[in-house]
Amino acid sequence: MVEKQKSDEFENLLDYCRLWYGIVSTDDNREQAIYYGRLSGFFTNEDTLTPMGEQVAKLINDGLAA
Repeated sequence: MVEKQKSDEFENLLDYCRLWYGIVSTDDNREQAIYYGRLSGFFTNEDTLTPMGEQVAKLINDGLAA
C-alpha cells in the first residue's frame, strides 16, 4: 500500500513538472520532466522523491499546489 502511494505521488509530481515547464505529456517526454524535476529538487538521481518532493507531492494530492 505504501509503495502504491509513493508511486502515485511520484506520478502526480511528474505531471506537475510537465505542466509547470510546459512539457507535452508523452512517454518520450517523461525523461525531460524527470530532468526538470531533478533540477527543481523534487527527484533524486535514482528517480525517487526527495524530502522536498514528498512535501510538494502531498500538497498536490491535497489540491494545494499552484
